Amino acid sequence: MRRILLACLLASLTASAPLASAQSLAKAKLGLHAVPSGTAECGSFTQAGCADAGTSNLTTSVGLGTYDVYVVAVDIDPAAGLRGATFGLQYDGTAIAVNSFSLCFDLSFPSTSPDFPTESTSGVVVTTNVCINTPDPSDPEGEAMAVLGWLQVEATEIGVLALTPRLYLPSPDAQVADCAAAATNLDVPDDLGKVGFGTDGYDPCAEMTVPVEEKTWGRIKSMWAND
Repeated sequence: MRRILLACLLASLTASAPLASAQSLAKAKLGLHAVPSGTAECGSFTQAGCADAGTSNLTTSVGLGTYDVYVVAVDIDPAAGLRGATFGLQYDGTAIAVNSFSLCFDLSFPSTSPDFPTESTSGVVVTTNVCINTPDPSDPEGEAMAVLGWLQVEATEIGVLALTPRLYLPSPDAQVADCAAAATNLDVPDDLGKVGFGTDGYDPCAEMTVPVEEKTWGRIKSMWAND
């Protein structure tokens, strides 16, 4: 049964267009958390503390240098759990080099043109064989979190590394999937984090608001392009 469920999840998340969604993970977000280079491990960051009050334990603004940057799913409803996610990356390659991605889930399906993660606007699908639903002890609302993996990043000039939808697709998508393989479309750009190197990043737990009339793909893409 587990193999059948995982096959369904993979088929849904690797589709070239976003799915219709039951939105079982409507509060879910994907954030970034920067730590010193060489210190990241899959089991070492376990308390993201994403609170409805707009605070968290995510480090989203650091100086220039080399870092491990966790990709973290937060505000996961324990009743639904998490089994997978899709996301993209965008950054200025003259200021920032993303050298590798270390996976903490079981399987990944990275883009090859553009190449993930070493090229901007690349993306990936990640899935796990287990249902992640253990509440984060630092989350005031008792929701779960999961580390999808981490990026090895070197910033030599001021710049921003941003999570995005998979922008190379005809219909860009950013999604999470629950333990029943139902996909939820993330709210773009509010639910996707950024790390700033020598400048401000963005913590999705802070719930940045973009006026509804401005939430078009042209407007949203321009936000990342200007970083």
